[in-house]
Amino acid sequence: NCPEGYINRADKSKSCEQCTVGKYQNDPGQVLCKDCPTGTFIDTKGATAEKNCSFCDAGFYQDEKGSLDCKDCAKGKSGANSTEKNRKLETTACDSCGTGQYMEKEGQASCTSCPAGRFRNEPGASSLEDCTECVAGQFQAEAGTNECNDCPAGFKQDDTGTTYCMPCFGGEYQNETSSTSCSKCEANTFSDESNSTQCTICPNGTSSGAGATFCAACAAGMYMEDSTCKSCPAGYASIYGQTVCEPCTRGKYATGYDATSKEKATECALCLAGKYGHNSAVIANRLTVDLAC
Repeated sequence: NCPEGYINRADKSKSCEQCTVGKYQNDPGQVLCKDCPTGTFIDTKGATAEKNCSFCDAGFYQDEKGSLDCKDCAKGKSGANSTEKNRKLETTACDSCGTGQYMEKEGQASCTSCPAGRFRNEPGASSLEDCTECVAGQFQAEAGTNECNDCPAGFKQDDTGTTYCMPCFGGEYQNETSSTSCSKCEANTFSDESNSTQCTICPNGTSSGAGATFCAACAAGMYMEDSTCKSCPAGYASIYGQTVCEPCTRGKYATGYDATSKEKATECALCLAGKYGHNSAVIANRLTVDLAC
């Protein structure tokens, strides 16, 4: 009888024939060799046991019996990367890359994660381009994900494929998620912090322009009307933070008043020594010492 690893020739001649690649024979005196099982291969002749059939390496598979090598896993798939104990079952086929992954080469042991700023929500991606960039208003800080995150309220992002959102700066706000821009605070409101979701109304006696980070009291020579600072009228004056203008009484005049711009009447001053207030002068004419005194 022919020994293990050999078979008796079909013509019953005395010569023995070696088992070919992909096959083995562990019993003597046989006329047929046994196929290596799926998921394995052998590239030498005369194998004497099934254990001589090697498991396919990671990145490869074999779905046919009696093979001398293994096949490359296709693009978008990866071969088993497992222990010897369970690899036999896993190397008969390749697995599609999962969500958040891709593979653009053949014969790879594992798939590559989509980079941060991109996502993939379906399996089997075969190129980086299959990983979709996050749209404006969204971000993804982690690699290998199947979705992007919305920018939270108080933040924005006007670019695509990003890993972060930008905070709204002082004087701005955003009260919605997934935003691509921030809005300026309206006049007479303010925001003194980053990533604000709303603006604060200016306290009584103060005002601000659009996009303000603080509210200010009216300057000297001005007063508050409808949340707006206006110049004191002729013959009136005010100091910083005053909400109304004081009329200059007889014997006084409005100092600092500019007849051209009608601004900065900051104080009602006494007539100079040797002068007195005109009895007939009206408040509107008490602009200069010459008219008022």
